[in-house]
Amino acid sequence: MQTRTNRLSTATPLFILALFTLTQPLPASQAGIKLKGLELYPTFECIGIRVRYEGDTDSNATAGVRYRLQGSNTWREAQPLARIRDSRFAGSIFFLSPDAVYEVEVALSVPGGEADQKRTAHARTRSDRFPVGGGKEYFVAVSGDSSNPGTLGKPFAAIQQAADLARPGDVVWVMPGVYREEVTVSRSGNRQAYIAFLARGGPVVLSGADPYYESPEPGEKWSAEGNGVFFSDPGRRTRYLAADGDRLYHYLTRKEFDEFICGQPGGWYQDENSGRLYVRLSSGDDPDSHLMQVAALDAGFTVKGADYVLIDGFEVRDYGRQTAGSGVRLDGAAWCVVRNCSIHGMNSKVLLSGARAEGNLVESCELWDTSIHLWPWAMTKGHDEEGAGVMSTGGRGNVVRGCRMHGLFDGLAPSYWDSLWSESYNCDWDVYDNEIFDTRDDIIEPEGPCINFRFWNNYCHNLFVGVSLAPINVGPAYVMYNVVYDQSWMCLKYSGIGPGRCYLYHNTFYSKQPAVHTITCSRPLEAQTFRNNIFFATAYAFWTSKPPKPGNDLDYDTWYTSDTPWFKIWVGTPYKRFFYIDGKEIFFLEDLQRSTGWEMHGKQADPCFVGQESGDLRLRADSPCIDSAELLPNINDSYLGQAPDMGAYERGGSLGSKFPLGKRPR
Repeated sequence: MQTRTNRLSTATPLFILALFTLTQPLPASQAGIKLKGLELYPTFECIGIRVRYEGDTDSNATAGVRYRLQGSNTWREAQPLARIRDSRFAGSIFFLSPDAVYEVEVALSVPGGEADQKRTAHARTRSDRFPVGGGKEYFVAVSGDSSNPGTLGKPFAAIQQAADLARPGDVVWVMPGVYREEVTVSRSGNRQAYIAFLARGGPVVLSGADPYYESPEPGEKWSAEGNGVFFSDPGRRTRYLAADGDRLYHYLTRKEFDEFICGQPGGWYQDENSGRLYVRLSSGDDPDSHLMQVAALDAGFTVKGADYVLIDGFEVRDYGRQTAGSGVRLDGAAWCVVRNCSIHGMNSKVLLSGARAEGNLVESCELWDTSIHLWPWAMTKGHDEEGAGVMSTGGRGNVVRGCRMHGLFDGLAPSYWDSLWSESYNCDWDVYDNEIFDTRDDIIEPEGPCINFRFWNNYCHNLFVGVSLAPINVGPAYVMYNVVYDQSWMCLKYSGIGPGRCYLYHNTFYSKQPAVHTITCSRPLEAQTFRNNIFFATAYAFWTSKPPKPGNDLDYDTWYTSDTPWFKIWVGTPYKRFFYIDGKEIFFLEDLQRSTGWEMHGKQADPCFVGQESGDLRLRADSPCIDSAELLPNINDSYLGQAPDMGAYERGGSLGSKFPLGKRPR
C-alpha cells in the first residue's frame, strides 16, 4: 500500500500548466466524442482538473484520471472526474507534496469502446516558501516620529508611512505596541520578493477602537440616564462596541434596546438623529469602570489590488465604523499571505473581495469573536453579528488552513449571492487542518459554482449547524475526513440544493444534543455521493420533506440514532425512527435499501467510539465500522488492515490526535 502525503505547507504560485499530448487516436466508433481541452489548477496539496469535450450525445462517457510525480515510473489512480455543465468534466487529485511537478493523464471513454482518448499535462504544486527580504528594511514604533527616516534607531510612528514606501523585497518591521490606524497597501511585491509586514518582538496590535473610551484614565466619559442606561456623544457613527473586549449586542431600535432581549454581557444603541450612544451592561455597571471599545475605524490592513503581500504576527481588533468592519481585507488582491495573526472584534476577520482575489493563503491564524454564539440565532441572522472568520466573494485558488476559528456566526462564508453561477468566484479552494468551534450558524457554507471546492481534515465542535451545502451549482465539491461534533440543530444542512455534484467521503458526524437530525433537506436531494461516512444523531438520521431526485449515490455509510424519546411503537415492537422521506417513516435500513436503492453496503449500528462524550470519535476495537469501507483510489488507499475503516479515523493511525490525518492547526 502506498503512503498518503500529509504535509502542512504554504504558497508561492506557479499556476496552470496545460501541456496537451494526445497519446492515442480516437477509434472510428467513438469519432463523435472529442476531448477538446485539459486544464490543471494546482494548490499546495491538490490539483484541480477541468476537461472540455464535444459529442457524447448519449451522456455515457466517463473520464478516468491517473497521475505520477515527474520522474517516477509509477502511476497512481485518482478519482474519476464528475460531469458538469457545458460539456465538461471536473475533479481533483489530493494529498500531494508542495512545490513538486506532477504528470496527469485524463482518459475519456465510452461503454464498449476498445480504446480511450487520452491527454496528459504537467503542473507544479504551489511552493511553501515565500521569499522575504533582499530589499530595504523599514522600522515602525509607537515611540517613533513621522519625520524619522524609518530606521531601527529612528523609526516611523505609523505603519502607513512604511506601507507607502515599500517595494518588492522590502520588509516593514513593526515594534511592540498599539497602533490605532488603518493601513492600506496598494503596491505589489512579486513571486520572488514579497512585500512583508512583520510583527517584531512582543505583541503588536492594530486597533480600530477610539482611544478616548478605551483609556484607563479616570473621567466621566459616560453619563447616567437611569435604569442602568448610560450615554455618550462620540461625534461619529459606529457599528461595534465592546466592554473589556466582550462584544455588546447592537440594537437597531430604542424599543429593542429598552427590552434588552439578548442579555449578557450587554447591548448598545445609537440614535439615528442625534448620534448619541446608549449602553447598558447586564451587570448594571457604569461603563466608566470598564475599558470600552468603540470602533472608530473600518479595517486593519487593506491590500487593495496588490499582489504578493505577506502579513505576519499581528493582533487586529475592534474595527467597524461605517462598515461592519474587517481585520484584513484583500480587495482584488492576489497571492497574498496572512499568517500567525489573531483577528477579532469585527464582522469579517479576513475578507476576500472580487474575482481578482485569487490564490491567497490564510494560515495559522486565530479568527474569533465573543458573545455571538450565546445570543439567539434570530437576533444575529441578517445583523452586524452575521460575519465569519473568512468571508469571501473572491476568486480561484484561495486556501485556509491550520487556523482556529471560534465564537463566530459562521466559520467560513465563501459565497456571492449576486453571481451564484459565475465561475469567477469560489472555485479551486482548499480549507483544511482547521479547528472550528462555538459557531452561531454554520461551520462553512460554500455557495455558488464551487468547482473543485475542497473541505477536508477539519475538527469542528460545539456548533449550531455543521456543514451547509446550499447551493452547489456546478461542483464538484468535496467534504472529506472531517469530524463534526456536538451540533445543537443538525449535522449536515441542505437548504438550497443545486445540481452540482458533492462528494462526502470519510466524515464522522456526531451529536449528543437532544432531537438533532443528522441530515436535513428542505428541498429534494440531488447530485450527492456519500461513501464511508458515520452519521450519529439523536433524532432522524435523515429528514427531508420532499422525495430525492434521481442521481444520488449513497453507500458504505453507517447510520445510528440514539435518543430513546424517538422510539416508536410499530406492530407491537419498539423501533427508533430512522429515516423520514416524503412524509413516510422508514424504520429499517432494509426499508431504505428497498425504497431508494441506497446503502446496499451500509450499516445501521452503533459505531462504538472511544469517547463520544469527550469528543474522541476514534473507533474502538469492537467497532463494526472497522474494515468496512469501500476502497477509493487517492482517498483511502493508505489504509491499515483488511480494508479501509468508515469515518474520519483509520484505526491504528493518528492515535492520540483529534485530527483525522494526524495534523493539528499550526
